[in-house]
Amino acid sequence: MLGQSMLRVGSYPFRCLALGAGSLALALLLALTPVARNIDLSLGDALLSLSAPAAKFDDAVVVDVDEPSMARLESQIGAWPYDRDVYALVNRYLLDAGAAMVAYDILFSEARGGDDAFAATLTPKNVLAAAALPYGGAAHDRDYRKRLAAAAWARGDDWPAQPWDDLTLPLAKFSAQAHIGVISVKPDADGVLRRVPLLHRVYGEVLPALAPLALKVGGLPVKIDPAGRTTMIGGAVAPTDEAGMVRLRFPRNWHGVRIVPFYEVALAASGAPEYAALAQTLRGKHIYVGSSSAVLGDFIQTPVGRVAGLYLLSVLPSMLKNGMVLQPRQWLLDGALTLLILLLALAVAHPRLQEMVWVQALALPGLLLLTAVAVTGLSLLGRSAAVLLPAACGVLAHLGAVTWRQIHLFQKSRQLLVEKLAAEESARLKSQFLSHMTHELRTPLTAIVGFNNINWHSDDLGRDQRLKNSEIIDRNGRHLLALINGILDQAKLEAGQVRIVTQPENMRVVVGDVVATLQALVRDKPVTLAASYAPGLPEALEIDAFRVRQILLNLTGNAIKFTERGSVNLNVSWSQGMLSIEVADTGPGLSKEGLARLFVAFQQADDTVAATHGGTGLGLTISRDLAALMQGEIGVASELGAGTRFTLRLPAASGYLTDAVSGGQPLAGLERSATAGAGNGPATDAAVSSAAAPQPRPAATKDAVPGAPPAALRSSGPDLSDALYGTVLLVEDSADVRALMLIYLKRLGVTVVEAVNGQEAVEFALRDAPDAILMDMEMPVLNGVDAVKALRAQGFGRPILALTGHSGEAEHARALAAGCNDVLTKPVSRTVLRAALDGALSARRPGV
Repeated sequence: MLGQSMLRVGSYPFRCLALGAGSLALALLLALTPVARNIDLSLGDALLSLSAPAAKFDDAVVVDVDEPSMARLESQIGAWPYDRDVYALVNRYLLDAGAAMVAYDILFSEARGGDDAFAATLTPKNVLAAAALPYGGAAHDRDYRKRLAAAAWARGDDWPAQPWDDLTLPLAKFSAQAHIGVISVKPDADGVLRRVPLLHRVYGEVLPALAPLALKVGGLPVKIDPAGRTTMIGGAVAPTDEAGMVRLRFPRNWHGVRIVPFYEVALAASGAPEYAALAQTLRGKHIYVGSSSAVLGDFIQTPVGRVAGLYLLSVLPSMLKNGMVLQPRQWLLDGALTLLILLLALAVAHPRLQEMVWVQALALPGLLLLTAVAVTGLSLLGRSAAVLLPAACGVLAHLGAVTWRQIHLFQKSRQLLVEKLAAEESARLKSQFLSHMTHELRTPLTAIVGFNNINWHSDDLGRDQRLKNSEIIDRNGRHLLALINGILDQAKLEAGQVRIVTQPENMRVVVGDVVATLQALVRDKPVTLAASYAPGLPEALEIDAFRVRQILLNLTGNAIKFTERGSVNLNVSWSQGMLSIEVADTGPGLSKEGLARLFVAFQQADDTVAATHGGTGLGLTISRDLAALMQGEIGVASELGAGTRFTLRLPAASGYLTDAVSGGQPLAGLERSATAGAGNGPATDAAVSSAAAPQPRPAATKDAVPGAPPAALRSSGPDLSDALYGTVLLVEDSADVRALMLIYLKRLGVTVVEAVNGQEAVEFALRDAPDAILMDMEMPVLNGVDAVKALRAQGFGRPILALTGHSGEAEHARALAAGCNDVLTKPVSRTVLRAALDGALSARRPGV
């Protein structure tokens, strides 16, 4: 694993080089396309709008010849366009009101009535518009070049200016006193105006745009440095590009300029008393006269929306004066930002980071967000930067890294597919081996436990019979059952085949059951076994009672085994949904080394434990895993000479007992369990196994509790005094188990017919028609499943009970699918056998 990780990290520089070069090349090709350039400009507009400043336009006033003004004045001065004497009246009024500058966004290039009157009112405070008309403009007179030179600020091609083929100027009589500024602009390729020229070149003459000219006429110094490509307007610097264009930083409130309808100014100039106060509001202002009419006015698309040319013309001087411009885009800055985003994308492509799902999920939006933040931050510093190039480079690098990893994982998955198939086949073989071993090992164990019970229960056996039974017990060994059960439990836990089923249970009954079951183990010791319950314990808790009993039997059995004198106490408490059961003993306690080995499978506290007490070292491991499966834990505290305390903590919600569980569930599964075996330390593992069978029948309760005296066994379980009547065909290939089952059946009063394989079973059943069949599932010649299928196929309809040593639900389902009525798991106790046959055979009452 470490070598593979180092190999992946070792290839990371090469991956970065390939991804970086490829992503950068593709991003550059993309950025050069017209569509990509338009997208980049649109993205830049959106980001600039987030940081757009607020601006004040207190010094600008727009006099708008809008539709209401045309309608209001039509009856008095006629329809638009007006004769020049109307403008003469308005211009004289504005100048007399003290306006700092009056500019006209109207092209006075053609002669009309009142031209002389208007020319007489023009002063150096007036700015008239010149424009590059698409249709060629008016015919030039012989003084056109002279007037062009008079209006120019400079001459020559070394000035950064917007070139034009031709310009239309105002009439010659208007140019004598007024200044001339160019109002024409060129939007970007997508039709959006983002840059405006400060200078215009035509026929070698360099004329100012109306905006800087209006500032200069209004009294603000304007200095242009052609070599440095900068323009000083007051204290603000307006950098230009090689074409003399200034990149604008549009304000949020461009529409905040004051707008006065033209008719109000015209009526005020005519002496209308209701507009007498208008003049006072115009003193010292920069006045811009024009039209925003949808029919006559011009409109321009800007990053902040569609704007009338008159309104844009009125705010441009304030934007220039307040430094609301951006540095021209520089490739060095764009390259640095692109490199930064690319490096971050490649850093996220590191193999260790690619294994973090949350990092990869946030990488793509994070790169885009970082690009947006960087561009927005640069705009606040007065610099413009590309958006699409760094964003595309980062996205391509990230997607390339993800694709690279997916290809790598796909190749690796193909490599692992064969290994997976091999592992599945190996697992299948292991499962098959475990199933067969379970059956083969439980068959002799059935004889061991069964004949031992016969010796306990029977007082009329002769010495020879008892010796024969003891030989069987000695030959097989009880220790084998405990060992196998522990191994099976551990295997099922590791395979994830243990399921937790919770229901309301009375904890007093569950714990009391454990105490009652294990009282026999302390009967011959000066040790007391008791349970205590803290106040506030609910009537019922939602738990898996079978698994909790199993854990408590392990913990308590360990404590009893290693406590030679004193006490073993179970202390039960519950608080805020958490059940706590403490098993405390007064045994010898554990060392630190013993505690470290306590929950390790197949290990015990020290090497003397197994020799002294026996055991597998699995009980506590199984208990810990079961607790974890129930979302709980087992804690341990111990001190040499002061005893040991195991604490089981489980989440358990309070509940209500139903009729089915109010009396408590009997201690189940002990007929298929064993407690022998030294554990993981002085609190050893009395390994109560759950691997032997699925959820047990309540009827089989305490028929095989190891170490319990015969009296205890005889007093437990259902009443067997009522004998059964009928014929049972016993099919079992093991002579020992067959002998045990024969004794059980004869004690129940039934007639027994024996068969040793499935073929004999089919022949005997069809010939003798027994009332019920006990059918072993694993036999030579013909196994039990095939024998049952053959019987059912030939019309045998009486009960067939399967005998199996398999504990898996799949094996039980297979037996039932073959036609069995019920499944009995070995070892089978007499009580379970009596309960299973009760429905198939008639009961013979005493005296009948």
